[in-house]
Amino acid sequence: MDISEKIKLPESRKLEFKEFLPTAKKVVQTIVAFANGAGGELLVGVSDKDREITGVDDPFALEEQITSMVHDSIAPPISPFFSFVTVSGKILLSVQILAGSNKPYYVKSSGLERGVFVRIGSSNRMAGPELINELQRQARGFSYTSEINFHYSLEDLHGSNCYSVCFKKG
Repeated sequence: MDISEKIKLPESRKLEFKEFLPTAKKVVQTIVAFANGAGGELLVGVSDKDREITGVDDPFALEEQITSMVHDSIAPPISPFFSFVTVSGKILLSVQILAGSNKPYYVKSSGLERGVFVRIGSSNRMAGPELINELQRQARGFSYTSEINFHYSLEDLHGSNCYSVCFKKG
């Protein structure tokens, strides 16, 4: 998709616009949320309100700043893809994050319990314990139905009771 078409799109689960680099906390949360989901792109130098192209002053310094934030603040490691795009004579920084294979990704300073974020629509939300468990299951390559449930005894699984016990969330 052409960059001018992309700029016309609304922010979404896979697209975020920033006129300038916000706080490190917000950048890191967005990158974590993209990695825990379907991936995404952060475009810096575009106003998220009216899509005015403002550009960035020093794209190389900005790239280095984001690289340091990601390296110092996120676990497991994430490797963003950076590119510079010129639109109307102004330089934008594109930060692309692939969907991660080692989920859940989290903000180190907040820990696994409070540092996992996911993308819901155009916003980042802290993941609860159930979602963190689901992300861990995905990373191991297991679906919910293939995981062993130790909450039931062998007697619970015998006979006509098996269907209701085996397929209910325990």
